[in-house]
Amino acid sequence: MQILSAPIQEYTDAAFRNAHCRVIGGVDEYYLPFLRLEHGELPKRARMDCAAENNRCLHAVAQLLARTASEAEILRDHLAGQGYRRLDLNLGCPFPKVVKGGYGAGMLSRPEGIGEVLTALCVSPELRISVKMRLGTVSETEWREVLPILNDFPLEKIVLHPRAAERQYDGMPNREQWLRFQTECRHPVIYNGDIRCVADADGLDGVMVGRGLLADPLLPLRLRGETPSTAMLSAFHDAFCEECCRLYQQPLLKLKLLWEYFLPDAERRLRKAIQKAKTLEEYRVTVSSLLEALP
Repeated sequence: MQILSAPIQEYTDAAFRNAHCRVIGGVDEYYLPFLRLEHGELPKRARMDCAAENNRCLHAVAQLLARTASEAEILRDHLAGQGYRRLDLNLGCPFPKVVKGGYGAGMLSRPEGIGEVLTALCVSPELRISVKMRLGTVSETEWREVLPILNDFPLEKIVLHPRAAERQYDGMPNREQWLRFQTECRHPVIYNGDIRCVADADGLDGVMVGRGLLADPLLPLRLRGETPSTAMLSAFHDAFCEECCRLYQQPLLKLKLLWEYFLPDAERRLRKAIQKAKTLEEYRVTVSSLLEALP
């Protein structure tokens, strides 16, 4: 099974990717949260997250958010200059502000624009291009207008989330439409959406894991049939803490953010104490108590 780490803004940034790859692994590709231009250039924070020296994980895939060929070219050249050879076009972000601006899943209602952007990306055999997308912007059958365009390009794969953007993450994924898409697609198709345990991946050849990975960083190993020790969670957190202290001016804020998803079944009292910690030392002591209490 091919296992990909999903790009989630604020959560799966360099600190998370580096720590997970170094301590746990089991992931074939780590996707960076989408990169987009602001006033014609990458913001400083985005430049830091995609900088080659800050990405120690193997098989990193840089994801870009672009609605025009010119935007795609600027991002392509910057990322290629950083050494990236795997680029992913985001056609899946469902957040209203992004969609309203015509980016992410908002492009699915404008197939001709997708063709222009992919033409700008597929310029060299050295660059391996993939697409992450949804079934549509409003309708879960909009993909039928998009897929013929995607089939004309030499894409490495398509990661498909089987919901329309309008639903964001509500309701059940539409696996029937996902299967129809897979049947008609000329490229390998990876399933993305609500993979939280081994049973969720039954019958799938490849999955992208996002919130399920944040909740249980050992999930990729479980999906591969292994029985990892919970001691690895403590080692992962130590590595994540180290990376946060190295990369961020306020590491405590980034560390607390992890716990919005991490180990949701852990003792509630200790989880609340983690969020109330005022110093890094207080945070570490509380986390140590929580991890020691894990079965």
